[in-house]
Amino acid sequence: MLRLYQFANAWGLQPSPFCLKLATWLRMAGVPYEPVTTMALGRAPKGKLPYVVTDAGETIADSGLIIEHLTASGAAAVDDGLSPVERATALAFTRLLEDHLYFIGVWFRWVDEDGWAASRPAFFGRLKAPLRLLVPPLLRRGTTRQLRSQGTGRFTADQLIALARADFGALAAQLGDRPFLLGDTPRTVDASAYGVLANILFPPVDTRLQRCLADYPTLAAYCQRLRALYWAD
Repeated sequence: MLRLYQFANAWGLQPSPFCLKLATWLRMAGVPYEPVTTMALGRAPKGKLPYVVTDAGETIADSGLIIEHLTASGAAAVDDGLSPVERATALAFTRLLEDHLYFIGVWFRWVDEDGWAASRPAFFGRLKAPLRLLVPPLLRRGTTRQLRSQGTGRFTADQLIALARADFGALAAQLGDRPFLLGDTPRTVDASAYGVLANILFPPVDTRLQRCLADYPTLAAYCQRLRALYWAD
């Protein structure tokens, strides 16, 4: 059985949007897998999670590359039947989600004081002293530096909310009154969307970003629909 290496759950869900995306996609595709909790990023091929180990012993990193591999091998057919325009639309929204909105979510989780107040105990509460005191501020400073280098950390909170609102508006417009982003059938782009949006919507964290998402009830209902379909357990 495929082994999926991911972080420990927090708030009842996988706190990595990319791990949650992949796990949702595997359920969407009907691919059996065994979740393996790890913090040993040094063993991950790209130094990040998720990664998988196949039945053949092959190790593959990166959620997108894993999905491509499993699709090419015939293990899944989630996006079969999509037109070239639909595939282009899916790619554009995946980039919006994973290369833009994702980083705004990281900022409101690690840099924003309200987000950090909730994230710190959820992520590090199980560490033993003195690690529980030493590790969180070190990782927070490192994440803050990475966000500044990436670009998101150079914006103010007000500016990030405005950028997020534009992303939410585009997603809501694409969704319209349909159940999923490309119509009546869930596709890979929906797994990407769930990974990012669920990590904003569902944690019991009162941040400006979560309140901003709540202004788009169709997106909240969309997340609830995907959770009911694939995470009822």
